[in-house]
Amino acid sequence: MENIFYVADFDGNNDDERISACLEKASQFENSTVVFANRDFETSQAILLYSGMTVLIDNCVIRQKNETFDNVFRSVNVKLNSNNPYASTSPVKPLKDVRILGKGNADIEGPTILKKSDSNDIRNRKGYSNGLLENQDMVGCDWGFLAYQILCVGVDGLEIGGISFVKPKGFAVTIDLCTHIHVYDIDVNSTCKNGDGIHLLSGCSHAIIERITGTTTDDTVAVQSGNRLALLSPMEHFYDTMSKEELSSHHIIIRDVKAGGRYHNVILLPLNETSIYNVTIENITDTSRIEPYHATVFLYTGVYGGPGVLRDITVKNIDSLADTCFVSNVSIDNLTLSNLINRSEKGKLYGTYPVKP
Repeated sequence: MENIFYVADFDGNNDDERISACLEKASQFENSTVVFANRDFETSQAILLYSGMTVLIDNCVIRQKNETFDNVFRSVNVKLNSNNPYASTSPVKPLKDVRILGKGNADIEGPTILKKSDSNDIRNRKGYSNGLLENQDMVGCDWGFLAYQILCVGVDGLEIGGISFVKPKGFAVTIDLCTHIHVYDIDVNSTCKNGDGIHLLSGCSHAIIERITGTTTDDTVAVQSGNRLALLSPMEHFYDTMSKEELSSHHIIIRDVKAGGRYHNVILLPLNETSIYNVTIENITDTSRIEPYHATVFLYTGVYGGPGVLRDITVKNIDSLADTCFVSNVSIDNLTLSNLINRSEKGKLYGTYPVKP
């Protein structure tokens, strides 16, 4: 007997209550499928993902309510600290076999955009920024990991595919300390600050990221290793207890990306003596550029922390509109480059960072 649960079949005063009731029932089974179908859904809190759970978004929209400050989906092993919503309270318990799959027109949508005549154009929650000393929309990585649309931590066997992201509040998909990852057929259209598409944080391995489209306001696909900036991951304050190898990211394929962005289409960022290795980047096509758009493929280190190591990297079949097709600021052991094209006026194939005249 298949354990399939339709959110719309559960009772509640609102969609948050119906989703919670459905998840509570589904989580009692070792393998379950939670289906969003038949209508659109509105949430004001994260939908929690359990081991062995498949979420199916079947021709519908999951939309965040106005002023929501939370993920749309989050792995259940991330326990929030009530005194500090930017930090996890304890190391995560590993999860296995988690899937978020879209069927047909499956959208994950940020808070509602109102009419231009309205004084509150985009209804994100506002907060006081200690950095900028002003009230601002709580979007982008400055506001921590709760700004991500999907956040998965410590999952072995993660699949996310067939979803369009509309008006994300920050990174669309963020993955930390996960292995055996497949992210595919994702479309991201971002207008917010720091609007990455797919972002792999530390300790991610054996991953395939493919068929990514859209427009982002930072990097379309990013892979990093080692601690970068405070607040990016609920696990960052546990990174010091982990080995450099545990924090390294490796055996990753990034392919068939047809997108545009503000900075880069693909970036690799190893930090603090960790490594990114055995990575293939292929069939990357710029479909647009938003200034400054320095590079289509950017491999660098030591910018947000101590330097790390890049090795065994293949970059091929890159069709660029950037200032420079391929940029790196680090010596790479075993780097293969082939079939690089730059269609930008005065564009270059190779460059360094910082840019030299």
